[in-house]
Amino acid sequence: MIVGFDIRYLSHAITGGVKTYVAQLARWLPRVAPDVSFVYYADTKAPLELDDIGPNVAVRTLRYRSPLSTFVLDRTLAGHMGRDRVDVAHFPANYGPTGRYRLAVTVHDSYNLFPMREHRRAFGRDPWRVAMMLYLGHHTRRALATADAIVTVSEHARADLAHRSGRPAATIAAVHSAADAAFCETRDEAALARLLTGADAARGFILADGIKNASALVEAWGALPAETRAGRALVFFSREAAPRADIAAAVDGRSVLFLPRPDTASLIRLMSHALAFAFPSFHEGFGLPLVEAMACGAPIVASTRGSIPEVVGDAALLFEVDDRREFSTHLARLVESPDLRARMREASLARARDFSWEQTARQTAAVYRALAAGQPVTP
Repeated sequence: MIVGFDIRYLSHAITGGVKTYVAQLARWLPRVAPDVSFVYYADTKAPLELDDIGPNVAVRTLRYRSPLSTFVLDRTLAGHMGRDRVDVAHFPANYGPTGRYRLAVTVHDSYNLFPMREHRRAFGRDPWRVAMMLYLGHHTRRALATADAIVTVSEHARADLAHRSGRPAATIAAVHSAADAAFCETRDEAALARLLTGADAARGFILADGIKNASALVEAWGALPAETRAGRALVFFSREAAPRADIAAAVDGRSVLFLPRPDTASLIRLMSHALAFAFPSFHEGFGLPLVEAMACGAPIVASTRGSIPEVVGDAALLFEVDDRREFSTHLARLVESPDLRARMREASLARARDFSWEQTARQTAAVYRALAAGQPVTP
């Protein structure tokens, strides 16, 4: 069997959960399926971020000439795969073209299916963003209608996609993602001090992803008693270079910090030392930062939205995203109780062990085998 895998996310110099998903599958699939021949398709937009390529992998590097090349390759990649006699094609980023192969598409969540008014609420009326969401929405709907199999990242996402698209849930496989093996509890007080230079964090800090409903955390943090906040800081990290407006208005360099694009080692140190990892997200197909934080032993405070309860299990204090009082109460309990933090830290570490990229790759390879054999995809 020959499997074609679109890995262009690894040659675009970008960050984020989808890139992590592509990178980990690209590394693990050849290991767990040594009898399969893989053809990976990258382009020349940026240097390819992939090492340790297995002996059963061939890499095709396609020409990238301009920003329009992404759209051109979206349309022409099926032809390249056809010439390579691919049996199963896997497109891991929400859409992919039909061709002379069995088509699997990973749709990570239903975000691309949201009405445009929901997208405009998030990013305004920027013409480029509006055009991109229209493009992604169209192609995601087309993939849901035409792909031989849809892979998604949680049971919640599976049910949500089936509900929104009308596609039978039995043709959608739920395969959890995982944290990179590098994410583990790491203590380094000196390195942490360098990361938090200038912060008033002698009594610890709360950590959060700066693109996950940060305004809710800013509000909940502000509602804590002054004595609870004294000597403690609120630290946002982000894959974006600049803070969004709700964070920018709160950042003071002492009690509220913004750390743009921390490297993996820095993020691991932050997660390992945080009093709590706060995740007040409105919508999640999976929630990779949660698994990364749990793998580092961070106590979790998270909303009940989307896949979050499925992912964290019993290893989190959960709240309804619009209930800011409950959010503040959970934060206060964690920062003020060393015993509760210790129990939640152990719960996080235990839950994180339920996820692995090897398992993700094995389940994904099983989807390929089912498609190649003309059998139903196992959800």
